[in-house]
Amino acid sequence: MYCTIDSVENTPPLACHRCGAIDQHRVTVGTGPYAYRANCPHCKAFLRWVSRYTPAERTARRQQARFQAMARKLPSAMQLAYLKSLGHTGPEPANMAEASQQIEALNNGRVA
Repeated sequence: MYCTIDSVENTPPLACHRCGAIDQHRVTVGTGPYAYRANCPHCKAFLRWVSRYTPAERTARRQQARFQAMARKLPSAMQLAYLKSLGHTGPEPANMAEASQQIEALNNGRVA
């Protein structure tokens, strides 16, 4: 479970694996690629990493990265076969991302 530094107050208390205390965690600066870390307020033990992004921002970033990765690959044979079964008659998509968009458009009743 990740949260942003601003929403730490809204998260449920965490149980410490070292001392067993169940309390609201303290957030400190993380190390390396991690923005923040949650620590036990009693024994200072590490509890979990805390994200700098909100859940909506993380979802958007994940979708963007997924789309960029798909844009670098050729459409799969399964995608092309599915497009054909949906009645696609236009030009063949150039990459997986285009094929995915066309499939979504045909499934939602829009013309690709």
